[in-house]
Amino acid sequence: MFDPFLAYFKQRYFAAGQFTHNFDSLNLRRPDRRPLVEAVLSGRNTDPVDSVVVLFIVVYRFRNNCFHGAKWAYQLKDQLQNFTAANSALMSVLEM
Repeated sequence: MFDPFLAYFKQRYFAAGQFTHNFDSLNLRRPDRRPLVEAVLSGRNTDPVDSVVVLFIVVYRFRNNCFHGAKWAYQLKDQLQNFTAANSALMSVLEM
């Protein structure tokens, strides 16, 4: 159910065998379990439970960064796909 959303964030944050410049923009904090996030986004960890946990850590960070971070500095430019993926993942949970 969550595979398309996780796939979107994987390609956004990990490409060509390395983390993209967008990954640092997540501004992961200690409680965000960075090693787990890195393992799932890089494909080293494919555990379904860990994958869902990481998906929602990313959605949470996106939300925090969007409403409390630097996104407002550039008027939410190029954020439509991020909003779409994050909100679709959240809607999937609500529909369960």
